[in-house]
Amino acid sequence: MRQLLHRGQGFLLQAYRQTKASAGTSGLTSMYGLFTLMGQAEVPLFELLDRLDSQVLEEIYLPDSVTHSASPFYVHVLPTRNVESNHVRTFFNLHCDQTFKDLVSEHRSLLRPLTVVEIGSHLGGCILWALTHLPEQTRGLAVDAYPPAVAALRRTVQQNHLSDRLEVVESFVCLRDGKDERHFVVSLRQTGKHLECTSLQALLEEQHIEQVDILRIHVLGREFDALRSAEKFLRAGKVKALAISVSKESIELEAMAQMLMRSGYILQLEGFANWDVQNIFRAQQSLPQSVQTMIARYPR
Repeated sequence: MRQLLHRGQGFLLQAYRQTKASAGTSGLTSMYGLFTLMGQAEVPLFELLDRLDSQVLEEIYLPDSVTHSASPFYVHVLPTRNVESNHVRTFFNLHCDQTFKDLVSEHRSLLRPLTVVEIGSHLGGCILWALTHLPEQTRGLAVDAYPPAVAALRRTVQQNHLSDRLEVVESFVCLRDGKDERHFVVSLRQTGKHLECTSLQALLEEQHIEQVDILRIHVLGREFDALRSAEKFLRAGKVKALAISVSKESIELEAMAQMLMRSGYILQLEGFANWDVQNIFRAQQSLPQSVQTMIARYPR
């Protein structure tokens, strides 16, 4: 840690000298002038300071969990400002919406082995919640396309001895197999990376998953594409319950609701069901700005 701080201090000093040399002497006689120059620097100084001050490993406690009620749970986060990392650092709890937690609670009484899949897992708040609050024979698959988040989740899985229960896959889920190019922030500067574009159906088959008890999808508006890439799986009733993120920015919400209902699923969203949910999606722009979770259940 001391070496890291010295390196950061040296970098900031070098950046300050470079900025001072290029800006002349005006404005350097006060602290305000110093911060003005720092704000004008090409080097993202404040972002770097935020990174140096950010914890990347947090110890939290899950007293209501099945697996870690009496022992700490270690969460690896990212040294950047993002919703999930900030939530863990602030509240010392896994970041996951209450609707999904309630869905998990409904399955706690089932005695058979369960399978949970999350597409768009990021740091794994929801699937980690499921794996720690369901019976120990529960197995999981977490899929995300952002390499730093995938690496952090894998460290979390390993440190909490979940490697034999939770598989973490780096992949971009799309409607068809093949190559696709997406743009991600993988460092302080934006860079591009080629990722495997794989259908959800193919991922499930590769992992030898024949039935999914809970499927969560949170892929920034592309949930319908992800679902369509496993439409045969859905029509066969092999996914028993889905938790799907929806917002006014989502793609083709009404068509997604129609597809799920044709496949036999019962939809629920904020107290509304089936046709009422479809009508809400028809007026998609009236949805709140925040993300909501729609539940779809296949009759048992």
